[in-house]
Amino acid sequence: MLDLDVLTNPDNIVAAEKCIKGLVKVTQKVFSAIESDFEVQNQEMTISCPDGIQKNSLILKAKPRFKNKKLEIKSGIANYVALRPIIGNNICSNAITQTETGFNINIASLENEGLYLLDYEYNIDIANFIKSMVDMNKTFDTPIDENPIYWMEAKLKHPSVLRSEYGSFDLRNIDFNIDMNISGDIKTSIPPVFQRELNAVIEIIKETDPRTTIKRRYKYLEAKGARGHNKDDILEVIASLQTLFEPREFAHYVDVVDDFKYTTCQRGANYHERVPFPTWPKFMKVVSRTDLNLNKCAANGRVIYHKYDFQEEIEKIFGK
Repeated sequence: MLDLDVLTNPDNIVAAEKCIKGLVKVTQKVFSAIESDFEVQNQEMTISCPDGIQKNSLILKAKPRFKNKKLEIKSGIANYVALRPIIGNNICSNAITQTETGFNINIASLENEGLYLLDYEYNIDIANFIKSMVDMNKTFDTPIDENPIYWMEAKLKHPSVLRSEYGSFDLRNIDFNIDMNISGDIKTSIPPVFQRELNAVIEIIKETDPRTTIKRRYKYLEAKGARGHNKDDILEVIASLQTLFEPREFAHYVDVVDDFKYTTCQRGANYHERVPFPTWPKFMKVVSRTDLNLNKCAANGRVIYHKYDFQEEIEKIFGK
């Protein structure tokens, strides 16, 4: 459930307003610079979250008579600026000159009373923006004898503040991370004889006393012999396990549904610390993405972890 304390906390409201003011600061500088020769008909903003880019689009109507030949917009270094007529959609290549302090609009070649689309992009601190503007919640549910489900919820904290500034405001591809604790599922799927042999190998690696190392080796040979007919080297078996934790392979055991879409997954920290080879991770980080805008201020989704299929594949690797 959404935390009402978060949404109504005065400190959070102030943080959101400051965040929005930071976004509109660039736009206000553009407005101030162009108001003598253009009227702003509409403004839209899109935030590309993975790239940390603020994309602005303004529909401008040129006034009947231009007062200037060049407009200087000192809004900071932009990643991209383009001006094009609404009709025809061809970029006015000579109309924009980017500078060290922003960009200039060379309006001598533009038509009076024409409609134009001005696009410009800037980098933003996306982490702070998401923290200030989006409430993100997750819960975990493990039905008996069913696959675990992670519930996700994302919501714009203060859409009314955004509506007061923009005709359109879009947040694209907001990352939502779920850490799936899979180490327990792996351990219960590995036969005890393999676990004893692996533990014996790890004890040998960590041991610094030569005499104790010899004893550890006898323990390892005893554990290996207990596996009987299956004489594959334990490290080779562990190595074959690693493919399950690659993003393309682990995606087979995860479904992201509803308003979110699966993006990728990342291997977490190694379960056996201070060992010079990978065994299995403590968790897998599943990354999903969703979009929010002024017409859709909230998104809900689920990550379904196909635990039993995953365990079955592990058992195949260990010949269980």
